[in-house]
This record gives sequence, C-alpha cells and structure tokens, in this order.
Amino acid sequence: MISLETAVMAFVESITHVFGVETGSVSHRVGQVHVIHHPNDILHHYPREFSFRREFVSLGGATEDVLESVRLTLSSPTEDHVLYVFGDDVGANIPQYEAMGYQHAWNNGLMAVQIDATRSPLAPDYFLIRELTEIADVAMYEGLGGPTAVGHTLFDPHIHSFVSYDQSGKPLGRSQLVTKVDRFAYVSGMFTAPDHRNRGVGSGLMNTMHKRARREGAEYCILVPSRMASEINFYPRFGYEVVAPHSVFVPVGPDLPV
Repeated sequence: MISLETAVMAFVESITHVFGVETGSVSHRVGQVHVIHHPNDILHHYPREFSFRREFVSLGGATEDVLESVRLTLSSPTEDHVLYVFGDDVGANIPQYEAMGYQHAWNNGLMAVQIDATRSPLAPDYFLIRELTEIADVAMYEGLGGPTAVGHTLFDPHIHSFVSYDQSGKPLGRSQLVTKVDRFAYVSGMFTAPDHRNRGVGSGLMNTMHKRARREGAEYCILVPSRMASEINFYPRFGYEVVAPHSVFVPVGPDLPV
C-alpha cells in the first residue's frame, strides 16, 4: 500500500485543485502546513458551529511549529479555522493541541484502495448513472440538495461528476472523482437521497467511479469518509483501508493560543 506522505500529498493536491476550480480557493504552504483560503464562508458544525475561510493540513511536525505556521497565516488571532493533523499516531499529540487552545473534534483517516484489485458490487438495474456533461445534468445533480458542487466543473478535464437517477429521471445520488494527480483518483461528494439509501445507489456510483479512474490511468483511489460513512463502515466493503490517520481540531473559542 502507498505511504502516508504520498497519500496525503495526493489528497492535498486533489482537494486544492477542485476547490480552486469550483470556488476560486487558493492554496500555499507555510513550513510543513498546507493552507487553503476560501473566498466564501464555509459552515463547520462540530464540536461547535462557526464559519471559516481557512483550513490547514499538517503532515506531522512538532505542535509548536504547526501552530506557528497557522498563526503566521491567520488574518487575526481570533479568526476561526479548521486544522487537520496527519500522522501514524494521531492520538499522541491531542493533549498538546488541547493545552494550546484547540478542541479535538474527531479522528478520521484518509483511505485508499488499489483499484485494479477492487471488486465493486454491481449496480441494480432500476437506476441509471451518467457523468455530467450538460447543464441539464447539473440541475439534476444539484436537485438532490445537501452539499453540492457547482456547475462549472463541467469544463475541467480532471473533475468528473456523476449522478444516478431512476427511469423517470428522478435523481437518487451523486458523486465526484478528481483525477488531477498522477496515479491517484480522489473520491468525494458521495450522497444518496435518504429515501433511496441501502438500495445499491452508493455501490453503483463507486463502481462507476472506479471504472472511470482506471480509464484515466489511476492506480489508487483515495478518500476521506464522512462521519456517517465511517459509522456504517461503507468504504471498507470496497477494499478501502486507512493509510493516513488524522485528527481534526478547531479553536476552543475566540482567542487563539499565544
């Protein structure tokens, strides 16, 4: 399986590309920390609700060094943000971050699968899946509600959005595949309408994305599961394994550590 550092770099390059295309976000690096600047507010829900425009991805490093890079980037000491800290032992540094003014939100893991060995379940025949190529497809894609991508992803050759729908044209689910990084495809945006869950829609979308990734020459698919997908253990059934554990942190309150 791929190394932690290789997986994280592929993840960072993939998300910065798709954010840049979809929302005009920009990114840069400060020390070992990757910084993503969003032009518009993004709502964060847990463990407290707030809006942010900067998120940080750290690949290890001393806690003090990571937070110094964060402080150098913030527009003010009270600016809310989200920090993702990757490492083989994500629990070891939690007390240090908490002692320096951060709240531990949850632990997660960047997952990967070597797609040549993937055996995805076949999709049921009651729904269809297609890649977005027209504005009408975008309307169907966005008609599902919930988190959504924007329409101009139609014009980027590395961003492939898919929608599943029934025989009447009703949208049932959607997903996105980013093939910007050589050898890697990044899976994101998986969503199934609540009244169609546990009916094979997600499996069909995964099968379609894996086939598309292979066609683009990717060797691996990577993803970060949502909290709900983690709870139902969705991705391991497709062969995904955690290759890069990480902790998610947010500032405790209005004041950052000094």
